[in-house]
Amino acid sequence: MILAGAILVPFTYGLSLAVVAAMDWYLYKKVSDEVVCYKCREKFKNVDIPEHITPFDHHIAELYEEPD
Repeated sequence: MILAGAILVPFTYGLSLAVVAAMDWYLYKKVSDEVVCYKCREKFKNVDIPEHITPFDHHIAELYEEPD
């Protein structure tokens, strides 16, 4: 989507980037958040997320990974 908007920039005088940004914002608002457990990797969707829950951190997830 972003690549198509970038390719069309010369022909649309940058308007395609605004359209792509609007589409991205719309999709961001439509997709609900989820909570992921670091230990079991269970995903919880459509739940009320408490304020003390922090955004997913890939470094912390690596610490919880079990070696193969």
